[in-house]
Amino acid sequence: MTLIVGQIGAAPQVADHLRAYVDSPYVDSVVLADADEQARDRLYARFGIIKQVHDDPQAVLDDPDVSVVDIYTPTAACSSLAVAALEAGKHVICAAPPARSAAEWERMIATANRVDRRLLIAIPECIVPANQKAEQILADGELGRVMVATALVVSGSSQDGPAPLVTDSDRLLYGCIAVLERWLGPTAMVSVTVADDADSDRGSALQTALVNLQMTAGAVAQVAVSIGSEEARATAERRIVGTTGQLLIRDDSEDEIPIIGMQGRAFYPIAVHNPPFIMQYATAQLLSRFIECMVTQSEPPVTLEQAGSALATLLAIDESRRSGQSVRLT
Repeated sequence: MTLIVGQIGAAPQVADHLRAYVDSPYVDSVVLADADEQARDRLYARFGIIKQVHDDPQAVLDDPDVSVVDIYTPTAACSSLAVAALEAGKHVICAAPPARSAAEWERMIATANRVDRRLLIAIPECIVPANQKAEQILADGELGRVMVATALVVSGSSQDGPAPLVTDSDRLLYGCIAVLERWLGPTAMVSVTVADDADSDRGSALQTALVNLQMTAGAVAQVAVSIGSEEARATAERRIVGTTGQLLIRDDSEDEIPIIGMQGRAFYPIAVHNPPFIMQYATAQLLSRFIECMVTQSEPPVTLEQAGSALATLLAIDESRRSGQSVRLT
């Protein structure tokens, strides 16, 4: 059984999605839609798997041969497109974060349940080999009881200034939260300390902040967020401190040792292979597995419960930043 995928959005990152579909034995072809003619043409010229191109996403939704729609658009458009695709009888893959509010997310879930179609959220950080290895180490109890986790998220910004939370610039932060919650369990309370919050023509724009997370299982996590210049390289690293050891995990594709264990004063590398261009690799692997899940009716590597929990935490972070108060998640 092979599927025809409708790809909505032709941003440069969509090339990673198309590589996954080229390699998948379950994908026959791709129908691409984007209003940007040059962006469409660039991808069409590179990937022979694209058989049709359109300037309107509705053409993808109206195509009876398309059974899966992959949406890679700004978050503001993602939810409405996902609901429309589900209503059209398509399975849906959404880039993360998938919604701007709890109401949008709940509508997506309710629609998927009502029409009996699968909704999958692409959070490639969850299947980065080093992150999966750390998850296994924690599950095996090798660090004892986890007390503290810290993370650093650094990303670039658009040319017209740093972007506020809950926009496309937050894909890294959302992915970081999803990984932390897979390791430590759901978040119970959030507070944000803003170090530099400069006004721009688009409104308040977060540049640096410290995000504090109190997890339901008792651990505390801190995420330092920095949104820098256009030249800043997107990267993230995490440290986990337990009663009997520590882990340092890095996403830098140039780092030959992406995960290091520490016990007392001893440091030791942990065997794991993070391929070059790790996020591109993880994105392609995740999408390939999503397609396989749809064909085989198996469970996806990232569940809707995990995606929804990370989104609730991300929205609470934005609320805390705006209000200056701690936000408790229910």
